[in-house]
Amino acid sequence: MGSVNGYVTFGGISAYGMSKFALRALWESLRTELAPYGISVIHICPGFVATENRLAKFEAARQRGESPEIPAVLLMSTEKTAQQIAAAIAQRRSEIVLTSYGKLAVWLKGHFPGLLAGLLKLIGIDGQKINLQ
Repeated sequence: MGSVNGYVTFGGISAYGMSKFALRALWESLRTELAPYGISVIHICPGFVATENRLAKFEAARQRGESPEIPAVLLMSTEKTAQQIAAAIAQRRSEIVLTSYGKLAVWLKGHFPGLLAGLLKLIGIDGQKINLQ
């Protein structure tokens, strides 16, 4: 299980970002090594998922009078996440990036990294500590 943070990471989550970058390398290696044996390896990269843990953190922030760092509109439901992962596995896809903003971020990182950096700075999450967990 990878993450969009395997492509795009931020200050304050260096260990998490590093682990997701490492998973990308493992996925790239394993999928080519195991393909001759008919074994598929899928790299699943969810964005923000509305897990019980994340929703509890949101509620705690609201009770303290704080705004959650991640807008609720960016969260994908666990049901939709599971459906998309199951479909990708059934199709034997090699990779799936979930959420529209996740797909956009990965695409921008690959094609226009300077633009992505500027956008991240504009929304205030470049190089500063942010808790995305």
